[in-house]
Amino acid sequence: MKIAEGMYLVGSAQFGISAELDCHIYLIEDSGSLALIDSGAGSSDNDIELIIKNIKNEGFDPLAVEALFLTHAHSDHAGGAALLKERLGCKVISGRLTKDIVKKADDHELGLDFARKSGFYGDDYIFRPFDVDSVIEDGEELKIGQSSIKAIMTPGHSTDSTCYLVEKGDKRLLFTGDVVNVGGKFILLNCYGFSLKEYRENIKKLSGLNTDMLFPGHGVFTQKDGQSHVDILIDAFDRLLINSQLII
Repeated sequence: MKIAEGMYLVGSAQFGISAELDCHIYLIEDSGSLALIDSGAGSSDNDIELIIKNIKNEGFDPLAVEALFLTHAHSDHAGGAALLKERLGCKVISGRLTKDIVKKADDHELGLDFARKSGFYGDDYIFRPFDVDSVIEDGEELKIGQSSIKAIMTPGHSTDSTCYLVEKGDKRLLFTGDVVNVGGKFILLNCYGFSLKEYRENIKKLSGLNTDMLFPGHGVFTQKDGQSHVDILIDAFDRLLINSQLII
């Protein structure tokens, strides 16, 4: 599903184009270079095949995907990375903490213990551990064709949450994983790694980015005025009481 110039949605449970546990999976194309943002849950080989099929349907060779960037280690965002890496031969890139968590694949650090108790995952779900190929540091920039992608470490939703700011042509695209959604909304969790204190301290890193397009891991996305949505949450964390209407 093409959603902007050189931008495609190739996985999403919400939009019904991939498996039921998948977050939004984005494909970025620039000057022939391809990269994915997040991998979905990877519950089975068939689930991964849906993502690969969607890449093909957009007219691209899945084997041309060079990199897979992970926003954090939660299963709906990183659980499919092992299989995608195996099938596509792409390099997996993440923050340092994400690298450690996905290699150990400990249910507690992944938040899977509480997610199972809450019915989001069945006992048969297995997070396949894998090695991250390259660590991206806070503030580091890499290239996708002529576009730049900058990592912004924003712990709060999880210990390892990372946003990616992509400068593509004259547009600035912000991929936020589960850090902030359209409308300034965020997900209040009760599991290992979630911290309002960390949220309050790190959400400020997203201030003043002049974001045009906002692409979260769930919900709707927007092609204009992205910064205004981010600023709502930044302002909320600067107050004593957080408006309950911002909590998903």
